[in-house]
Amino acid sequence: MKLYFSEGACSMASHIALNEAGIKYTPVPVSFDKGENETAHFLGLNPLGAIPVLELDNGKALTEGVAIMEYIAAQNPQANLVPAKDSFEYFTFKKWMNFISTEVHKGFTPLFAVEYMTKNKDAQQEIRDYAINNLNERFAVIDHELSKNNFLCGSQYTVADGYLFTVMSWSQYSKVDYSKFKYLAAYLARVGERPAVLKTIKLEETLCN
Repeated sequence: MKLYFSEGACSMASHIALNEAGIKYTPVPVSFDKGENETAHFLGLNPLGAIPVLELDNGKALTEGVAIMEYIAAQNPQANLVPAKDSFEYFTFKKWMNFISTEVHKGFTPLFAVEYMTKNKDAQQEIRDYAINNLNERFAVIDHELSKNNFLCGSQYTVADGYLFTVMSWSQYSKVDYSKFKYLAAYLARVGERPAVLKTIKLEETLCN
């Protein structure tokens, strides 16, 4: 299978999942600056021209990171990247995947797009302040959970943790300070030391530069 990705983008969560699962795959970097997401081949995989895309050996393609991560976990159940189906823990996992996707991932969007929304500097600052305040409210919820558990789903690392690590890595680029959330900060440092995470970061840096 092939994973189409861009360095440090949301696709990194799927990339981490592949390395955590130990699945053989071919990483395919996609440069938006070079328009590689607008080629006929890529648009045939995802008409929106977005990453990640997981192309299977049979030619089928799967888009949307949340679906891709759970698919990857299902291909290697021995890796225990998702709680047992139909258990309460599984639905807790689903809750966190939705929370990260809708509340945190999308919460960063205004910070990346503010200069396209308006050229007015005061308005830009108001948008930034609003977005950061919203993110801080979400960080507080996560921080409280991590005050009780090592990972989002208790003692078990899941693909949700790789997803949260990925979107939180955008903080340094968007100048979002989460240091006051000590449990969240410690958790991110801990997840960042996982071999699969380190391998993914290094591989993306090597392939994209």
